Amino acid sequence: MEIQENQEERMKRNKNFEGLKNFFIRDIQIKELLLKLAPTSLDDWNEESRIQYIDKLAKNLKYMENEFLYMVQNFDFGPEVSESIQSFFSKAKESFLIGKYEKGVSLEIYQKQFSNMHLKLLEEVKNKCVGYIMTSPHDLAKLIGQAKTINELLHVIHSYIVNNNEILQAMPIIDKKENTIGESITFYGEENEISKKIFDDFPLELDCGITDILSLPNQVLMMIRDRAHAMTIDIDIHEKDDILVRYFVPKLCNINRIRKLPGIDTQTISVNGAMGRFRVSPEELTSQLFDFIDRVPTDADIPRNVGDPFIKDLIKEENDIDDKEKKNEETNFLFCVEDARNLAMQAGKEGRRMSKIKKLQQKIKQAIREFKDKPMKKIKGDSDDRTGRDE
Repeated sequence: MEIQENQEERMKRNKNFEGLKNFFIRDIQIKELLLKLAPTSLDDWNEESRIQYIDKLAKNLKYMENEFLYMVQNFDFGPEVSESIQSFFSKAKESFLIGKYEKGVSLEIYQKQFSNMHLKLLEEVKNKCVGYIMTSPHDLAKLIGQAKTINELLHVIHSYIVNNNEILQAMPIIDKKENTIGESITFYGEENEISKKIFDDFPLELDCGITDILSLPNQVLMMIRDRAHAMTIDIDIHEKDDILVRYFVPKLCNINRIRKLPGIDTQTISVNGAMGRFRVSPEELTSQLFDFIDRVPTDADIPRNVGDPFIKDLIKEENDIDDKEKKNEETNFLFCVEDARNLAMQAGKEGRRMSKIKKLQQKIKQAIREFKDKPMKKIKGDSDDRTGRDE
């Protein structure tokens, strides 16, 4: 019986591992297609060019639907997730029933159906899929139901998968070591030149918590505890030249230091964390990467004085979110086609826990709800707590 169970577990891990590789291949393909589909001035030249362009978008919408369905088929998410994806595309197709091909319609369709990222959904995904807190496939289906664009749909699924401890544990262990404070640095997946260099060069004197480095052919994911509670880094290495480093910090331990991080996107800063990105050459990757990690604040960097400007800024950021949502009721989007390249490569929020979490999930979720309702009280309570939401 035990042998049979081990075989079943092994088959499940293999299935999840193949699903991971399949996911990241399609993830990159969809991002590249989003870039190629961004409209040019020629696509809005006259009525004929607009008809041709929108017809091209409609055809690619069907292709993307199949890609998203293939993306999740290897995982045991259940039929609800696939049905929610199909429902998303069914609604999207209705937007192509256009009566008049007036000037500007090409850009409008691309923004509304492909590129925009709405602030409200970003915040919801931050809450549900970050910092080792894992939600159910039912919650994933609900998040997909809130997505309005291809970019948002990809962001939701990416965030869910890279935060799923069970899926990521399917990765085989390549190597393991400890830093000077006794925390593990584990190297998973399929080794490549860049991921091996990151693991080999990772400074043991960096006072990070448990660190996981997950390697795929064109992607390296890093999950680092005790840096902004549970920082995650997504390193895209499929391009020939510069490497794109995208990161998410789920806890604003020190907002002044957060604002000074390289490539920080100030529009994403909120009580739920912040995102950023920067590009670096392969030769300078490890030096700049480790310098960046060293700059990310920890719980020990939280200001102890509740009257500190950090607290005021944190509350201000939360109020700013509400103000932005009210102002954007008509055109509620955070990014637009002028920044299409950055949009298409939008980072996903990542993070996972490689140790005990299930028994703490409800406590953590409750703590987050209290944090949002009473931010000053929550921060004061965390100020002397080294592990933050891990306790």
